[in-house]
Amino acid sequence: MTVPRRFRRNSDIPGVLILHYANLAANDIQTAQGFKFTHPLRTILDLIEADDVERGFIKQAMRQALQKGLITRQQLRDITPSRPIQKLIEDILREVA
Repeated sequence: MTVPRRFRRNSDIPGVLILHYANLAANDIQTAQGFKFTHPLRTILDLIEADDVERGFIKQAMRQALQKGLITRQQLRDITPSRPIQKLIEDILREVA
């Protein structure tokens, strides 16, 4: 779960949660049924940067997000990621073409 950098909690964090601290841009956040969550592209980029999810799963998530219209090729082109992330995105775009 991503919380603002200034987030503080006086009680224990439930064991099923791992808190990530970041101040997210408004366009990285969506709301549905009263819940806030990150846009699929933001989530995928965060997973790539965390480097704890197998690349095959990330490629699958990007392919499915593109096919379902949750993210667009233009959104992928508009980001300025690190070189390894850029290579992964280019590979996926070639595969999905």
